[in-house]
Amino acid sequence: MDIIGNGRIHDKAASLQGVRSTAPDAATKRQGPSVAASKDSVDLSSRAKGLSGGHAALAALPDVRVDTVTELKGSIESDAYHVEGEQVSDAIVRETLLNAAL
Repeated sequence: MDIIGNGRIHDKAASLQGVRSTAPDAATKRQGPSVAASKDSVDLSSRAKGLSGGHAALAALPDVRVDTVTELKGSIESDAYHVEGEQVSDAIVRETLLNAAL
């Protein structure tokens, strides 16, 4: 039962007419498991299978590109890596705007 704002009682059974429960009823529970138990199954489309394969390939990639990091590290250590302050500020603003849009 639901108690509605002005104190009236509303029977939920009336509002649930036509709704069927998927849970086994008490009689079914007493009978034990059914002889032919059904199993859930899923059929994936070829597109979904392709996406799944792409996800696996992406997961196999390293998180860090070691060759690029090594090259940049060498440039920084040899003082050959120079970035203009304006480039840094532009990148910060671009990243901030992109994050705000998402």
